[in-house]
Amino acid sequence: MSLSEWDVLALDERGRPSNGTSEPSPAGVTVSPVEGVLQLESAECWHPLSPLPNPQFVVLRAGEATVLDIWTVAETVHFPPAKGQAVGAVRGICWATWFHRGAEIAATVGITVRGFDADQKYVGVTAADVSQFRAIVKRWAQYGRVPPQLAELGTANALRFNQGDARIAKQVGTPYSATPPGEAELPLLYHAKRREAVEPHIVRRDLAPPPAPDPVPASVKRGTKSGRRTANEPTPKPAQKATKRKRVA
Repeated sequence: MSLSEWDVLALDERGRPSNGTSEPSPAGVTVSPVEGVLQLESAECWHPLSPLPNPQFVVLRAGEATVLDIWTVAETVHFPPAKGQAVGAVRGICWATWFHRGAEIAATVGITVRGFDADQKYVGVTAADVSQFRAIVKRWAQYGRVPPQLAELGTANALRFNQGDARIAKQVGTPYSATPPGEAELPLLYHAKRREAVEPHIVRRDLAPPPAPDPVPASVKRGTKSGRRTANEPTPKPAQKATKRKRVA
């Protein structure tokens, strides 16, 4: 599964747009959404016998995890069920993670979903996804699973982004596109795939024609093909016939 299939919308504890990765806790734990799951990372918690790459030590799709000084809650979200189905296929997850910083909390809440809809159109995180995300966080707060202030966060300024685009932008050192929910564009990876498919059939009319080659001197044109001499080659002298000398007795 490609990272470019996944769209993310996340907020920090003040309701500001976030890239989804939590601030490191005092114990050094971070939580990040990656391809529809949460990855918990800490160099102190990783063990050489773990099958996960260092420093990743937990993968969480749904449920709760309390590790050292950080709390995390996650719940799967689904596509609308098809005819005859009680529950649709898993589309992504909604999550919240936080730790205490004195009397305050540092938190990240968000939703990550597969960006393509049932018609294979890239829609990313939509307004309907945001409504579902808010309802889930409020339910968590109602049952005491998350701090109550997280349920009060506004989403008016929330932004979504494609995870693959963010990875590419980080590698090349450029900013990536983050837009309001429902305004997603096709990820860069799929633009590249589309171009590779049609590039051999494109006539590039946006480029200036290549410069004409320098004229070839007439002397070079004559060349030496088929034994012909060039203009700079000296004219050979005609061969002289050998004469027989008479023998004098």
